Amino acid sequence: MSKSQDPSKFVVFFNSLTYIVLAYLTVFVLVNFLQGLFASFYEIPAVITREGVNFMAGTQDWWFDSVIVVFSSKLVFLLLISVIFFVVYIKSTIYKSYLKLYFMWGSFIAINWLAGEILYGSLLGLGFYHALEWLYVKDTGILIFVVIALFLYVIAALSFSKAFIVSGNIYFTKYDDKTFKDIFLFHILLPYLAAIGIFTLLKLPGFPVVELLSHYTAILVLGIMLFNMGKHARLFKQDENPPPAFPDHKAMITGIFLIAAYVVFLEIGIHIG
Repeated sequence: MSKSQDPSKFVVFFNSLTYIVLAYLTVFVLVNFLQGLFASFYEIPAVITREGVNFMAGTQDWWFDSVIVVFSSKLVFLLLISVIFFVVYIKSTIYKSYLKLYFMWGSFIAINWLAGEILYGSLLGLGFYHALEWLYVKDTGILIFVVIALFLYVIAALSFSKAFIVSGNIYFTKYDDKTFKDIFLFHILLPYLAAIGIFTLLKLPGFPVVELLSHYTAILVLGIMLFNMGKHARLFKQDENPPPAFPDHKAMITGIFLIAAYVVFLEIGIHIG
């Protein structure tokens, strides 16, 4: 009978950071490409840059249907990605594979980005707000959407508190106060903070306000999760012979390659339509 040992905190941190970055790049490219594709259906050219998708059209080129569909489609895509990734993650929880972190973080990023698009878009008059404006949604209607966004944040905190604590079984095979602290700090909070720093640096000198505020606000969601994660401790599986935790070099190399591709290709811009 071998003694269970705590994994290296650096391994836990860098693996989580790697999969957060991979998940973000996937969500970013998918959402912006699909939104640009929908714009092309209305003969509105789009270009994807490091900041997001930009529509190369003047005010006279937009009309009711194109505004509603294009600026609402982003929310639909984020919701679909979040749900699909979360379902895949749930189906993969029985496997001790680092890859499931990719789906967990992808779902988390997408749902918080969705809530942020609704919240900050409505309040700052950006993105989704254009669809509301053309629908003549006034102050009361905007307030309803703000409440919906806040509700989505709460749902995310409640849903992912269980998902994150279960994902800790990849590294940790016993549960106590120290394990809980290590999971929250090195598996969740610190990697996410580092990832936000990377997201922000990748977009400089630009600053897509709505998107980045969405990711920053997710820190508060993680804070709310802290008070809800403990109740799921019973889901931890005790293992006297845990597999060794190791750096996922393939994922790290893939992440570095994709970051380089992100900087090079999106600096030039990917044109759609």
